[in-house]
Amino acid sequence: DFGLVATGGMSVEEYTDDKKLALDLKNKLRMAIMEVEHQRDLLDIKNDAISDLKEMLKTVLHKPAQPITIAPVFDINASPSVVADIDANITSNIQIEINQQFPAIQGKLNELLEKLPSDSDDVKEIKDIQTSLKDIEGKAAEEVKESAAMAKFSTFLEGLESAEGRAAKTINGVMKGVETAQKLAGHYNKIAQWCGLPIVPEPFTK
Repeated sequence: DFGLVATGGMSVEEYTDDKKLALDLKNKLRMAIMEVEHQRDLLDIKNDAISDLKEMLKTVLHKPAQPITIAPVFDINASPSVVADIDANITSNIQIEINQQFPAIQGKLNELLEKLPSDSDDVKEIKDIQTSLKDIEGKAAEEVKESAAMAKFSTFLEGLESAEGRAAKTINGVMKGVETAQKLAGHYNKIAQWCGLPIVPEPFTK
């Protein structure tokens, strides 16, 4: 009978003649109705949340995936001995390259000597430079920097660079003299950079 009352199939008055019991029953029914409404409101809120979640999932699923880039991490701990070996190899390679410049300079100076008249004043100057350069070949950078040989060589090249210089006029008159002078300046610059001397202007070198 109570079930019929709760579902509306029977009135409270039909269920009991006791007014107090009828009043309590009606209060419980009202409370039950309020609880049902409350639960219904909660379900509506949950349904809205579920709908929002579904929309978010749709957006994510239909959005193109961004590429993932994983940068490799290298943890290299070089021992002091390895670092020392690397430094030694670099120094050795530089020294080999510098040592190669001196024979190349001697060869280019010999080319000039072959092209110049034997009675030319430039011949004596070039031979003097050759002798001085032999004395500093294989020396340390500081010794090369402070040497008279590099000073003489630099002065000679500056004279070639100047169109008014005596040596420049002589060398300009021989076949491929200017080209040889330019190559000489290129070799000089490599030595100068190594030992800390001023270099010959780049347009003059080849």
